[in-house]
Amino acid sequence: MNGIRTIAQQIALRWRNRQVLGPVSFTIEPGEQLLITGDPGSGKTLLTKAFTKELFHEGTLAFFRNGEAVSPRIQRVQQHYHFNNRSNVNNFYYQQRFNSIDSDDAASVREELEKTGSKAEQWQPLLQLFAMEEHLDSPLLHLSSGEHKRFQLIRAFLQEPDIMILDEPFTGMDTRSRQLLRGLIEKKAATGMQFIMICDKAQAPACFNKILHIEGRYQLPDNGRIELPAGLPLVNTGLGCLVQMTNASIRYEERVLLSDVNWTIRPGEAWWLKGVNGSGKSTLISLINGDNPKAYANNLVLFDRVRGTGETIWDIKQNIGYVSPELQWYFDRNSTVFQAVASGLFDTIGLFRSLTPEQEQTVRRWLHTFHLIADADQPIWQLSTSQQRMALLARAMVKNPVLLILDEPCQGLSDGQQKAFTAAINRLSEDPGRSLIYVTHYETELPDCVQYKLELQNGRAITSSYQPEKAISA
Repeated sequence: MNGIRTIAQQIALRWRNRQVLGPVSFTIEPGEQLLITGDPGSGKTLLTKAFTKELFHEGTLAFFRNGEAVSPRIQRVQQHYHFNNRSNVNNFYYQQRFNSIDSDDAASVREELEKTGSKAEQWQPLLQLFAMEEHLDSPLLHLSSGEHKRFQLIRAFLQEPDIMILDEPFTGMDTRSRQLLRGLIEKKAATGMQFIMICDKAQAPACFNKILHIEGRYQLPDNGRIELPAGLPLVNTGLGCLVQMTNASIRYEERVLLSDVNWTIRPGEAWWLKGVNGSGKSTLISLINGDNPKAYANNLVLFDRVRGTGETIWDIKQNIGYVSPELQWYFDRNSTVFQAVASGLFDTIGLFRSLTPEQEQTVRRWLHTFHLIADADQPIWQLSTSQQRMALLARAMVKNPVLLILDEPCQGLSDGQQKAFTAAINRLSEDPGRSLIYVTHYETELPDCVQYKLELQNGRAITSSYQPEKAISA
């Protein structure tokens, strides 16, 4: 077969005098598609960066075609596309997505695709396949996490590499998008494109016929549990209603994202917020957590107080623990793990004040809970994706909030971490005063405490009680 043969011998990576990967050796023959699996923090992403020479590595990595050494075209699709603004500076912040004036400097999908050197007629089939035609002139900053992933894939496939590396490509994608991507990978593999992919074995397309498993150092304890801090007090809110929105609508220029949404959340309720990529889930959440200025134009009551009657954004946020993929993307890279978790006490993206001894003790208890105490002084960006997510989950819980908003909280977590985290959420939800909004495309990730569902369809909200299929069939 006239394809690429890859020989990796004793590949090892070091960071700050600590070995973080390897040594590992493997061969990928022409026609083989490599699936990389492994424990959290095992160095899977770092290994793929060795292929693109983004990181210096020990050992050798050589490529051959028909016995001749070659330098193949390699394209790596990372978990999130980091882009600069039109001024060529990457200085975006999380809330900027919901401030249309502030995001004017963000490049559009069209502008970024033009940078690939491909022509518009080449974009069309992929734009159509991934239902991104209507977003061609949208700023990248306005895309949802799932739309962002689809844009990344379109951009990568347009460049027709010899080897394509996909790092957790299904993360944040709805069911239809995942199916489309699997089909496209199968089609391209049949034409000779070679794939290296990091993902769970159950999600991999059928064409993946070689597996490399990497052991890691980040492990949950033997009992597989996340032990909540001892003596965690019950939430005693005295509130009658946490969220009440009446006929809420959001429009950006000619595009209506949400229309006449009615939603009430009372103390103790746990909700599944569901919808396809781009349906408006993150925008709906932004009305609740104080990040969207369009909240003032809507009939909205938060924590028994009408929005726009003198409350500050901090009055709202003090009741909420929040985590999302976007928060992880835009989090302050200069923060240590300790500072990142501590910032949850003040709802800031970074720590800008001193802690009391009691607050410091609280932070350390949550670091212990998520098995991050050994990394407390490490910059958060040096951690693996799953460890970063664990740190931000600890940040969401550090103030024992009335309302937990967990937007795709298990992205990047291993099966063991997902199960342990979900069990911890069930225990937290035993508090009769605590409420939960849980966003996921995977129903199997939902904690058992979920009682209600709000599904967004074409801008409209459909609310209902929720019973998992396993409970219905029992």
